[in-house]
Amino acid sequence: MAKGQLESLGLVLIVLLLAVLLVFALPFILKDDNKKEDLTLRLKADALRNVLLQTSLCPEASVKDEILNCEFSNPKCLDSCNELEDKINEMIINVLEPNIIYEFKVEGRSNIRIGEATCLNTFSSVSQPLRDNSKVIVRLCET
Repeated sequence: MAKGQLESLGLVLIVLLLAVLLVFALPFILKDDNKKEDLTLRLKADALRNVLLQTSLCPEASVKDEILNCEFSNPKCLDSCNELEDKINEMIINVLEPNIIYEFKVEGRSNIRIGEATCLNTFSSVSQPLRDNSKVIVRLCET
């Protein structure tokens, strides 16, 4: 073989080797971006839960207080517990981006469920206990 042919063959082998390595490395490179997005949604879910529960509805009560009051059907700031659900829904819609689907869920004496996160990859906040067996969970997913 001539010297030029050997150099060309070596160049082809190097290009093929780089192409094969890129094919195997590409899924790992793309996976890191998905993990960052997943972490961002988890952090958003935790932050949303915390902010909602601490938001004041009136000088006497926060959203957390009203949820606990609704367990005994005795809201202080609002006329009814349905109005509380509407208020929570309105607050969430005003905060989240349009491409995010959410679910706000209170498990306890009186279960509250606002929205429905029906995506394949749903990310939940850490559940926050309110009292005894009551807890609040926020789930988010992107469309």
